[in-house]
Amino acid sequence: VLDERPGRTAHEAAEEAGARLPGCAVDLTAAAVLFDDVCYGDAQADAADDVRLRDLDRRVAAERPALVPEQVA
Repeated sequence: VLDERPGRTAHEAAEEAGARLPGCAVDLTAAAVLFDDVCYGDAQADAADDVRLRDLDRRVAAERPALVPEQVA
């Protein structure tokens, strides 16, 4: 649901994807926080994070994207 854009942050991607997939928006934001915490901080992902992100991946794949205002004709 996102166009390719170099330099997009995890939070930007989560916000933009969440606008198109509102049923997953909160969890996409949480996934972006986890990404930053693991990649740039001292956090470590655990088995529960893996299960949660795999579930989010399935939900994202199953959800129909909503039209954003500029796409409405």
